[in-house]
Amino acid sequence: MYRICCLVLVVGCVSEPAEIHYTGPVRRFVVDSISVPHNNTEARAYGGDLNGDRVVDNQLGMVIGTLSSFGDVTKHGADMIGSRVLASSVEIIADDLENDPTVGIRYFGRDGDVSELVGGEIVDGVFRTTSNGALIAHLPIFADADPSVVELLGAQLDLTADGRGGFDAKVRGGIPDAIPAAFAGVDQMIATHPSDHVAFFRLIDTQPHDFVITQEEFAHNTLIGALMTPDLELSGTKVLSIGFGVHLAPCDAGTCTTPAVTCFDRTLDGDETDLDCGGSCAPCSTGGSCTSAADCESHECNGTCAAPTCFDGVRDGFETDVDCGSQCGSCASGKACWSDSDCTSGECGAPCTGIFCGDYSLDTCQ
Repeated sequence: MYRICCLVLVVGCVSEPAEIHYTGPVRRFVVDSISVPHNNTEARAYGGDLNGDRVVDNQLGMVIGTLSSFGDVTKHGADMIGSRVLASSVEIIADDLENDPTVGIRYFGRDGDVSELVGGEIVDGVFRTTSNGALIAHLPIFADADPSVVELLGAQLDLTADGRGGFDAKVRGGIPDAIPAAFAGVDQMIATHPSDHVAFFRLIDTQPHDFVITQEEFAHNTLIGALMTPDLELSGTKVLSIGFGVHLAPCDAGTCTTPAVTCFDRTLDGDETDLDCGGSCAPCSTGGSCTSAADCESHECNGTCAAPTCFDGVRDGFETDVDCGSQCGSCASGKACWSDSDCTSGECGAPCTGIFCGDYSLDTCQ
């Protein structure tokens, strides 16, 4: 019996069913697009019943959909695929891609990743899972950050032939511990362009509000805990459910993908002075390499970009408007704000008492 033990830290050793024999050639496909949910409707569409209770599971997909409405989810997965920062592939073992009762599929987040076989059948070009597997997924989630890497237990795939030799697919599973990957993405996102993510930062920067977030602070944040608490149990392990969409294109070797837009591909290229910033890309934040003041958000370069100040004449750091808001003092009427504390008047936008007030929406000081 074939065993996969490389995921032992997450799932222990798992076994493929001995009674199933997968025959036929191994056909390779590349993942040439990855779609995470950008709203709750998409989250439900990508989700599935992972534990047999007849309820659609995609809790993390719902969270990602909510983050997207605040501009915290990347729209540049295709650019990361083009630069090979995202390089996922799928192998399908089947005698016939139209109809075959015993089909095995392996999903690789990138070359070298471990993947436990997902078993199923193909009927009229549609694959449905009958035997769950496990895999490592690399996903374009957070804006201004590298792909998030997570292990998926109880993995299921749905594939539908696209009529061009490839497949439209949905990938589902449960993440045993999503906090480390989430923190890594959030930390990188905020460090890269803090002024673009002030609202989310304020939600997780708890007392003493020192504008620094540690992984411990992130993990114990009440909001993060509510959003990322495991929502189901698979084979005795509590997991956070996720579902996302991919497209598979035939590709015997290599990537078979199109070039990337360099300013968003999460690799240093073009005329960038640092990763995806400087040159003809957006200015770099604190500590980014630079060759001129124009390469920096702070407009101050000495080989690396200087930290923002409250009197540099530009909106940078966690400021809500130019040189005001957050730790830079209150803003005058008409200036941008996220909460009442950003305003000299003590009023950001119209009076509001609901849950989505203050730090949840950009407004102007009254």
